[in-house]
Amino acid sequence: MNQISTKVRTLGKLLGGLLAVQLLCGPTAVLFAQPVPSKLPGSTHIFPAGGRIGSSLEVRVGAECIPPGTHFQLSDPRITAPTRLQKCLESSGEKSPRRIPHEVPITYPKEWASQLNIPKQVAAGVVYWKLSCAAGGTAWRPFVLGTLPEFVETESNSTLQTAQEVSTPVSINGQIHGERDVDYYRIPLETDQLLICEVLAGRIGSTLDPLVEILGPQGEKITTTICYRGTDPVIALRARESGSYLLRVANISFHGSASHVYRINLTHKPFVQAAFPPAGPAGTEQQVEFLLFDGTPAGTRISKRVTFPESNQTTPTTFQFQPHEQSQPTTLAIASETSRPEQEPNNQIATAMPVAVGDSVHGQFSTKTDQDWFRLPTQKGTTYQITCQAVGPLYQANPMITVYDSAGKKLKEVRSIETNGQIQLNWKATKKEDLLLRFRDLRFGAQGDFRLIYRLDIQPAIADFQLHLPAHQVQVLQGSKTTVDLEITRSGESLGPIKITAENLPSGVQLENLEIPAKQKRGKMIFVASDDAVAQSQAIRIRGSATSGKITLQRTATIGHLGVDSEGQSAGPATLDQIPLTVIHKPIFRLYCSEAYLYAHRGSVFPYLMEVERQAGFNGKIMLQISDRQNRDLDGIEMHEVEFAPSNSQVMLPIYLPETMHINIQSQSQLYSQAFAQFKDQHGRQQSVLVL
Repeated sequence: MNQISTKVRTLGKLLGGLLAVQLLCGPTAVLFAQPVPSKLPGSTHIFPAGGRIGSSLEVRVGAECIPPGTHFQLSDPRITAPTRLQKCLESSGEKSPRRIPHEVPITYPKEWASQLNIPKQVAAGVVYWKLSCAAGGTAWRPFVLGTLPEFVETESNSTLQTAQEVSTPVSINGQIHGERDVDYYRIPLETDQLLICEVLAGRIGSTLDPLVEILGPQGEKITTTICYRGTDPVIALRARESGSYLLRVANISFHGSASHVYRINLTHKPFVQAAFPPAGPAGTEQQVEFLLFDGTPAGTRISKRVTFPESNQTTPTTFQFQPHEQSQPTTLAIASETSRPEQEPNNQIATAMPVAVGDSVHGQFSTKTDQDWFRLPTQKGTTYQITCQAVGPLYQANPMITVYDSAGKKLKEVRSIETNGQIQLNWKATKKEDLLLRFRDLRFGAQGDFRLIYRLDIQPAIADFQLHLPAHQVQVLQGSKTTVDLEITRSGESLGPIKITAENLPSGVQLENLEIPAKQKRGKMIFVASDDAVAQSQAIRIRGSATSGKITLQRTATIGHLGVDSEGQSAGPATLDQIPLTVIHKPIFRLYCSEAYLYAHRGSVFPYLMEVERQAGFNGKIMLQISDRQNRDLDGIEMHEVEFAPSNSQVMLPIYLPETMHINIQSQSQLYSQAFAQFKDQHGRQQSVLVL
């Protein structure tokens, strides 16, 4: 039974103890029309997901298909780290139970050691990181900068008996690493003490769909209150008695992996869920009502007289205000002189609130049947810009605007859910009349709440534009070109063509001349890299310039990152103006193998012939291993790492097929391998490359 039988087949199947194996590389994947994993490097996570300002900490950087020597880059130069990832770490997760394999693509990311040094001078918030090598680069991912003491879980803490005790306030960093992994923490509380548990998962780009509970000292279920920041839960508990309470963290499904990271802030002060109005004119006093999340089912409302600071061009447009000595501070905005809250009652045409050009009004859908009417006088031939956006932070309104003429005839309706959360309506009056605007929440008749707050702005329709890249990054191969979409959001009228330029391009890379014609909402940017362009990754900026009459407008393009949840919420800004551009080095080798299905026994080591074609004069060492990305579940298959010596173009790759592999579950195994090497490029720079 130790003999390995091999046959060339066009269809793979399992027969008794024989397993059909197909290794996909080179042209094989195309020949058999199999789905091919991405060949570009990819980041998956960083653990811990945050750190305390003024500290130094070790981190595990999660990635797929990166070689040793991959560059690690941060968006803020004040935060330092080794520039390259060299050490691949052993798994620190819980052992997963055996499962039936599936026939869908699966990845096996690795974790790499690094260390971050966070100076005291930086502010709390988010810094972003990315990876790059000669084979490509990744998009930005967030790392949270906090002010609380930090706690990093260690496995195993997956039972009540092994729960780790934490002292509060604290920021907990953990991973649901392993299928059916559960994390427990013990938290001492006094009678009537408040505990606020804020989870960060979706808002930092984690694959975790968190299931978080606070349990009694014996693990029993107790009553808590919950709200959400985007998709992430925030839980509040008021302890009925002294004791050691339990925090349990899991994934909603039983799946888990290194990329299922989370960060939980445990504090004892209630925080402000909403403030109305959330802004006021500079130098004025306003009565503001605050809603505190404090463990009570509906929260607690308190009203305070707030002085909004004087402002000028050098002062911030926001400030911190603490509505109660026992609460956390919240952010309020300094608004224009015409800013004011809506005037109730305005829930029907007869009581519509008058507004005019230049007004900024904060409204609120406080009940499930609340609707707000506004009356706007218009002049024939004048174009008005009506903007409406929801105000968070926890529960956001989903406003919709319906426009009526003075006789009550419906003219137009716009919903924020169809316009990425913000409504911008340009209306050109065809006659002198009062325009009627009705505001409702999309859930009118079903939901209303103090937190459903929006802001209405009415301005003359001044020409303006915004630029955005729908991609998360830009990659271009040496001696080649790449095309990248550019989206244009226009407002107002009389805006001329938009000229696009790029700043801080890598050496040897150019952006072809691009001018977006008037009224066009999409453009194509073409980046061209010369044969001797330096293979590197750096942040560039895309600028747009246009004229409207005698005025020249200049705007900077934005790009998304990998730390935004399904509701568009993020721990930091949802978009950045630093655009990652990576120049990919021309191939220095290619991998090949036989184009055949081969049969092998379970419980055997199968030698598979691999070949390498060296290019561009490269004659260095190449290390061959199992790929981080697979077309199907590996079901325990491993590949022993081997070396292509400088003088060799062939090597036998040992593929280990465990005796425990399932029979008659998958039609065949379809295996991918990857190889990496290091070399010096024509500029004398040390490069690392990985080929899938």
